[in-house]
Amino acid sequence: MNAFELSVLIQPAALIFCVTFAVGFYVLRNPGAAIVVASLKTFIYIIYFGWIFDGSITFSDDWSYLYRGQVLYSAGIRFFNVFDIIQYWDFMRNVAGGEHFIYYLYNCYAIGLFGYGYYAPVALNIVLTAVIALLGVKIVSKEFRLSRSLANLFFLFLLFHPDIVAWSTITNLKDTLVLTLHVILLYGISCFFNNRYRTAFTAISISIAILLQIRFYVPLMFLAAFILLISIQKK
Repeated sequence: MNAFELSVLIQPAALIFCVTFAVGFYVLRNPGAAIVVASLKTFIYIIYFGWIFDGSITFSDDWSYLYRGQVLYSAGIRFFNVFDIIQYWDFMRNVAGGEHFIYYLYNCYAIGLFGYGYYAPVALNIVLTAVIALLGVKIVSKEFRLSRSLANLFFLFLLFHPDIVAWSTITNLKDTLVLTLHVILLYGISCFFNNRYRTAFTAISISIAILLQIRFYVPLMFLAAFILLISIQKK
């Protein structure tokens, strides 16, 4: 298996750059720094899939996600069409072999955006790392009252953490999506304790709804921890 042509990587690379730049500028308040971090994230993606990728660092699950995502796309499911999800609900369950079809749908959307290839869902995973870094820095800045310089360092730490970069850039696995949902859930809980109930409800509802499809036990663990925390606070 060979690396991909640069022509097919331009569109996903552009999305990675634009989202990372927007998030970087929002957090760092420095256009030059935002360009640097966005360029670095994009460069890593292009280098890996344009020159290094040979299919050797893959697993069986990731190819299954991609193949079945293509099956969903070929059936006519398109990007974030709610009516498609309702109409094809049983079909998606059959393709996934059960109730947990979200990451197959995720791959379907990636294929719709960027074409069929291992690079497509990975590009979305890299975009999610910007969301992880953004919400992560929002949480710690609020809870620990970090200075702007420390908040910026923490943002960069999350954006370029070796584990996050490796899992989001090399493999088409659901771990990056799961981590994103963890952070969204934590952000919702943080908003709840800071009296931002509408934002808290939205974030918690979205993350729980998707997590129940991917890792159903995670919301239960968070709920147990939340109840324990409320009990301790009352005492």
